[in-house]
Amino acid sequence: MRRLVVVLLILLVSPAAPVMAVPAGIKVTATRPNSAVYVAPTGTTDFSYAGNAGSAPLVVPVDVNGTYDVRVEAPADFFHVYRGEKQGVGARADVTVLLRRELLWPRVIISVAPLVLGVLFFLLTRVTRLKSTASTLEGQLADAESYASLKPGQLPRKIGPYKVLSRLGSGGMAVVFKVEDAYGDVYALKVPDPRILDDPELSARFFREMEIGRTLRHPGVVRIFDVHKGDADTHPYIAQEFVEGETLRAALNRQGALSEDRAREIARGLADILSYAHSQGIVHRDVKPSNVMLRPDGSLRLMDFGIAKAATLETMTGTDTTLGTPAYMAPEQVDSHEATVQSDVYALGVVLFEMLAGRLPFEEADPYRMLVRKIRERPPRVSSIQPRVSHRMDNLVALLLQADPGKRPDSAGTVARMLAMTEEEATG
Repeated sequence: MRRLVVVLLILLVSPAAPVMAVPAGIKVTATRPNSAVYVAPTGTTDFSYAGNAGSAPLVVPVDVNGTYDVRVEAPADFFHVYRGEKQGVGARADVTVLLRRELLWPRVIISVAPLVLGVLFFLLTRVTRLKSTASTLEGQLADAESYASLKPGQLPRKIGPYKVLSRLGSGGMAVVFKVEDAYGDVYALKVPDPRILDDPELSARFFREMEIGRTLRHPGVVRIFDVHKGDADTHPYIAQEFVEGETLRAALNRQGALSEDRAREIARGLADILSYAHSQGIVHRDVKPSNVMLRPDGSLRLMDFGIAKAATLETMTGTDTTLGTPAYMAPEQVDSHEATVQSDVYALGVVLFEMLAGRLPFEEADPYRMLVRKIRERPPRVSSIQPRVSHRMDNLVALLLQADPGKRPDSAGTVARMLAMTEEEATG
């Protein structure tokens, strides 16, 4: 009894022990495992990470005096997330958050944008290329149409890799354009007449002889840089050196007869060039004023080496063929004999006659009559037309125009030496 009283006294005298307070908290359960829980006071966006929840609930300690917004997120894949919210949750609530699958648009945009830009760039490049191809095909079609008729004034924009600058001239065999390549270098581009291409023999000879011309290396020979025989996309062409100046034909048309000194100078230049060509086994076959370029510095170039302008008399006298070819042909060529060194010598004599006299030895509108006269008649003397010509020059021209090739000088080199002797007479 005494002990009970003592205990009661002690309890009465001792201070009261404090009562343990239970902290406030929100019990959060998520519908997917390993879900991150974020909590923020209601009305704010200051969410803070509280922990992970899932089948096992997460108790989030909070202030008992407030309400809270709860956000739960769980990973799905790189582009998606599971997300759910509860708003205005009390301090001692027990909530389950349902998660729905949502698309993460920022990640989608960042990932897909380069692919979209790449596709757009590819499509733009493709469209640009198609437009360029269409433009090229239109240009080739326009070129083909102009080549089909070769009418004066038609100017294609481009031939192969060359930009067309202007039209230089045309003849029975080809049209010649002034062109420029991608590096700015200028050339004379020769495009053969479609009728030449229709004749396999003439077409083969045209390009075969041009290939021969590429082998010549002489300052008086127009150089050939490129020979294209044509394909499905490009018309055939021959790119050769562009020579400033005018043709001897243009000079004779403008001023008529030349002085004997100037005629001698041009003839000696031609004789030197022909002598070199003959040493290489090549006969020009078409020496005439329109194939001689006179440069501003006084030098000259001989063009169209080795090109037989026509294989037969019939082709020479077509409607578009000038009298240039039959006018300068040697009689043996008319008789269908093979052209020789003496044939070039004869043509040189005709050119020299024309430079001194201002006219051809035989002038006929009908090429047949001209060719017959070459065989049957003796050409006039230069002195009968131009009395002031020197005696040696007069005799030399007559020698060059002998109908019998065996009576002409045996080489162009011999002609050059004989021309030098006429100069000695003129200065003596």
